[in-house]
Amino acid sequence: MRWTLLLSLTLCIFLGSCKKEGSGNATEIVLGEYASMTGDTATFGQSSHKGLVLAIEQVNNSGGLLGKKIKLITEDDQSNQDQANAAVQKLIDDGTYKQILTTWGIADGAITDPVINGATS
Repeated sequence: MRWTLLLSLTLCIFLGSCKKEGSGNATEIVLGEYASMTGDTATFGQSSHKGLVLAIEQVNNSGGLLGKKIKLITEDDQSNQDQANAAVQKLIDDGTYKQILTTWGIADGAITDPVINGATS
């Protein structure tokens, strides 16, 4: 299970990004996450977020990823399509994230694809 989480996290970091330039500093990799922390789907969003935090803690406690610690910044999409788009846009505008993740999956991803694709064009 631990190796699956590590592999998943590694693939997320290296298989594309919303920003082409690097992020964080020389000792950290900064990930942005948007999740339903409140609202109708908060139970799932919070559970998924806790799993992501646990996986990141395990990676960081074992020396990090390629010697770098992973830092997670989370935005609440409030289980709302407009707020999901706003959360993604906020993460993109910040400009420090190598990767933006969602804990909800395809539903939120499909909703926010136009925002993300606009940032990478």
